[in-house]
Amino acid sequence: MIFFDFAGDAVPVAHRASKDMSYIKNEMSDYGVKMDFSLYVDTLRLSRKLYPRQKNNLDALTDRFNITTNTKDKRHRATYDAESTAIAFLYYDKESI
Repeated sequence: MIFFDFAGDAVPVAHRASKDMSYIKNEMSDYGVKMDFSLYVDTLRLSRKLYPRQKNNLDALTDRFNITTNTKDKRHRATYDAESTAIAFLYYDKESI
């Protein structure tokens, strides 16, 4: 499986991770693969904890941290969102995780 070769035993990081993990779990089950995705990092939950009472959607994070990506994709496209989430996670790591 290409996904497992890529991901190995890394902990997934996603914005609104429960949605993404549910999608991946469902896709894997279509191929008869069972994975425990109970361990993941959700940058939305981190944002809400670090920046309560502020907008914490991915657009707000890219604005807050002045995130720019190397992709030519625009906001709300998979590559852009994945890269933006990764960069935001690096900011959190510096702040207080």
